[in-house]
Amino acid sequence: MTKRTLAIALVASVLVVIPAGTAGANGTTLADCEADLVEAGFNPGDFTTISFGTDGDDSPGSLGAGQAYCGFGGDDSVSFNRGTFLGGGGDDTVAFNQDSSVFNGGGGDDTLSFNQDSSVFNGGGGGDTVNFNQDSSVFNGGGGRDTVNRNLGGSCVDVEVGC
Repeated sequence: MTKRTLAIALVASVLVVIPAGTAGANGTTLADCEADLVEAGFNPGDFTTISFGTDGDDSPGSLGAGQAYCGFGGDDSVSFNRGTFLGGGGDDTVAFNQDSSVFNGGGGDDTLSFNQDSSVFNGGGGGDTVNFNQDSSVFNGGGGRDTVNRNLGGSCVDVEVGC
């Protein structure tokens, strides 16, 4: 195997998925998402897939392990998060945050139904809510009036109600 073939094989081992077009409807780009990941303390090279939305309301469906999604603005939602979801501004929602996943809500009133399996929810600014915080998961409330409706073995940081 030549050095060039090896380099191509190494590059091919990291798949980066870019939604239709090279930029979001408002001009957001993959570079913007990667910068947000770095700012949040992540190395973009650690992900197998990086994708992003717009400043509007977006829903990528579900995220698997090794996947990252940047919602930017708007009210973004994810059904099952097993990766890393950066919501950005807006009222973002995740149904299930599980399997050591991360949900960074950003600004807005963000909601998480189930935080489980050693996952982390960083609420950010706004009044953020977790309905069930369990299984050694962590809810970092951030600014605003943050609430945990039911804590079953999880931990809470900077949460005003329920822990």
